[in-house]
Amino acid sequence: VATYQGKHPDGHPVRPLYWLANYLATGGTPLCAGMIVTTGSYCGAIDVPLDTPITVAYGDLGTLSATLTRA
Repeated sequence: VATYQGKHPDGHPVRPLYWLANYLATGGTPLCAGMIVTTGSYCGAIDVPLDTPITVAYGDLGTLSATLTRA
């Protein structure tokens, strides 16, 4: 179990989400209910072995659980 403090590089994660929603709406593929969008990257932040369940907590917003697999 590991805990890390995070901060969005754009200052607030909603800014790029607004941009993405507007961009996709004009390109023919709008966001839909149930889609998961991250506005940052954890790439390289921590090493997670394949096929290992992980849960990321976003403060009071909730959690996201996933298992990374090879494509």
